[in-house]
Amino acid sequence: MKNNYNVLTIKKIPILNIISDFNLGKTKRLNSDILFERCPFCSHHWHFQINPTKNLFSSFSGCVKGGDIVSFVMLTQNLQFKEAMKYIADKFNINDKTYSQHNNRLPNIEIFEELRIQKEINEFFDYCKIFELDEIFDKAYRITDKIKLLQYIYYCELTGKYIR
Repeated sequence: MKNNYNVLTIKKIPILNIISDFNLGKTKRLNSDILFERCPFCSHHWHFQINPTKNLFSSFSGCVKGGDIVSFVMLTQNLQFKEAMKYIADKFNINDKTYSQHNNRLPNIEIFEELRIQKEINEFFDYCKIFELDEIFDKAYRITDKIKLLQYIYYCELTGKYIR
C-alpha cells in the first residue's frame, strides 16, 4: 500500500512533540516564544533554538542546521523525506484517511516540496533586495546546497533578520 501523507497536516504537529523525545536537557526560555536547549547535532549548550509559534528549529553553532518538524526528523534519524513523513505519521497515528481528496491529486510529494523550497528561497532573495540586506544576500547567495540555504533562511527568520 502506497502511503501519501498530507505535508500540511504533518507540519502542523507541534515541533516540541518530536523534540521532547530526544531529552536534550534543561530548557532556557529567551522570551515567551523562543526556547534554547543543547543541540542534538553538535551537543553545544544553548545553541539550539526552538520557536514553537512558528514551529521551527535552528542550531546556530558549528553545525548550522534548521527547519521544521520534517527536517528535524530527517536530520536526527538520517531519513529521506518520504521516510521521515512515514516516521511522523506512524508516531502520531496519521493514516491515509487524514488527508483530503485534493491532496490525492498531487502527482508527487517531492515535486511539491521542491516547489515550496524554491518559493521560500525566491521570497527570501526578493526580501533581501527590497530591504537592501546586502550582507545577508551575499552570504545566502554563496550557499549552493538548497537544504543548507533553507536552513540559513530559517536561521535568519528565527533571529529576526528576515520577517515574512
